[in-house]
Amino acid sequence: MRTYHYQGFRAKVEVYRANGTLDFNWTQKIGNANVSVGIQDANNVQNQLIYENTYRPIQYTNRNNQTFTMARDNWGNPLTLTTPRGIQWQFSYNYPENYPVQPLLSMAITQQGYDGSIRTPTVYEFYQTTDTSYGAVKGLLSRILSPRPGTSGTGEQVETRFYYTAKGNVALISAPGPNNDGRRLTTLFFYTVDPWGGGPFPERQNQPVAVAVYDKTLTLADYTAIPTNPSLRDDRLIFFERYRYDDRGNLVAVQDASGFTTNLSYNASDQLEWITYPQDSLNGVQARERFIYRYVGGPLYAVEVYNGSTLFRSYLSAAGAEGEVNATVVSGTRKTDLGYDAQYRLRSIQGGLNATTGQRHTTEYAYTDQNFPQRTRYPNGDEYNMPTQIKTSHNAPAIQMAMSTPSQNTIMRAIHYGA
Repeated sequence: MRTYHYQGFRAKVEVYRANGTLDFNWTQKIGNANVSVGIQDANNVQNQLIYENTYRPIQYTNRNNQTFTMARDNWGNPLTLTTPRGIQWQFSYNYPENYPVQPLLSMAITQQGYDGSIRTPTVYEFYQTTDTSYGAVKGLLSRILSPRPGTSGTGEQVETRFYYTAKGNVALISAPGPNNDGRRLTTLFFYTVDPWGGGPFPERQNQPVAVAVYDKTLTLADYTAIPTNPSLRDDRLIFFERYRYDDRGNLVAVQDASGFTTNLSYNASDQLEWITYPQDSLNGVQARERFIYRYVGGPLYAVEVYNGSTLFRSYLSAAGAEGEVNATVVSGTRKTDLGYDAQYRLRSIQGGLNATTGQRHTTEYAYTDQNFPQRTRYPNGDEYNMPTQIKTSHNAPAIQMAMSTPSQNTIMRAIHYGA
C-alpha cells in the first residue's frame, strides 16, 4: 500500500508492507509547472533537477552530489553536456534561414576530455532537396563523417553515405572497407524485387525482401541493374539474405545464401508463436520452437523446443497474482523459485534441487528504507552488506566498498579505474 501526503510543492510518499509496517518513504519535490524537481529520501539525502523555460532540464545533481549540466540553444537542442568528471560533449548545428520549415543542414558532435583534449568530431549531414535519381530525400541523413580508425584528435575522417528510394527507405549504404584500406563496403536493400528470385512486391516501410553486402563500390545505377544482371549481382558479393512478410508486416521467412530457410508464424495479436529452422543436412529433421502465451496478446509463459515432432525440452515460467514471474520449470523440473516483497522487489532466489545434497539453496536480498540494496545473504551463509554511500574521486577514480560476513570480518576492496 502507498499513501500520499501533499503539502505545497512537496508530496510525501509512504510505502507499507502487507503487515501494515512502514517499508520506506520519500518526498517528491514539485516545481511551479508540476514538473519533478527531485526527490528527498528518508535520510534527507536528495537529488535535484533544474529547468529553463519551465520544461527543459539543464542540470541534474544526484544523491552523491554529482552534477550533470546541459546548455541549450534557442531551439532547445543541446549545445553542451558535461559530466561530473568534466568530460563534455559539444553539439553544433548548421540551421537554414527558415528552420524548422527547412531541414537541418548538418550537425557535429565533439567530445572534450577532462584534461581538455579534443576528439575529432563526428558530422551528420542531411539532404536539402528530393532527387530520386540521386537517391536523395529531403530531410533524411545523407552522410556521416566519423573519425578515421586508428587516429585520435588528428581531424582525419572517413565517410559513410546513404541513398534512399522514393518512399524514404534506405536503398544503398556506402561505408569504409575493412582496415580503411581505400575500398568500400556497399550494402543494398531491395524492396520491390528480389534479385535471387521473386517479385514484384509492394514497397513497404522498413521491409526489404533482400539485403546484400558487396566488397566494392556500387552506385544507384548498379542498384537498379543488379536484379536483371546475374554477373553484376554475384560479383564480390560477401553476404545476402532474403525476407518475406505477411499482410500485417510480420517477418515470416528468412533465407540465407545457401538456401536454408527459417519460417516464423504468429497468433492473432502478432505475437511470435512458432519458429521452424532449416532441416538438418544429415537426417532431415527440423528443430522448432513454440512460444506459448497466457492468452492471446498476453505475457509469454512457456517455450517448447522440438526435435522434429518430438518435444525435446520445455521452459515454463509460473506467475503470481500480478503476473510477476515467481518460478521457472525446465522439462518438468522446478529450477528456480523467486520471492518478492509487497513492493515486488526481489527478496529471494531459490535454486533447483541439488542432486548431491538433496537441498535447494537460497540467496536472500534486503533493502534500505531509501529503497537501495542493503544486504545479500548467500546459501553458504556469507553475507555482503552494501555501502550506504559510494564515494568517487574524479582525479583518481576509485570505489571503496565494505563487505561484512557473519564472523564480522570486514573486507575492504578498492576498485581502481584508469586515471
